[in-house]
Amino acid sequence: MEKITLKQDVISRLGNLQEPSEFHDEEGKVIGHFYPGPTRPLVSPLRDEELRRRAGEATVNTEAVLEHWDKLK
Repeated sequence: MEKITLKQDVISRLGNLQEPSEFHDEEGKVIGHFYPGPTRPLVSPLRDEELRRRAGEATVNTEAVLEHWDKLK
């Protein structure tokens, strides 16, 4: 991913955006999109006990899923 450094005045304007926005040049051509990140840390609605329980559950790997899928055909 290319990294672009913005000047403070642009950062200030972007900081007020609350939803995805589309950027255009002066001719109206789309030059990019901006998706604002979360303004606060993301927190799971699940309790720690539930997260630990789920982490301990058996998982299915891709190979097993594909084998099952082939049997359904």
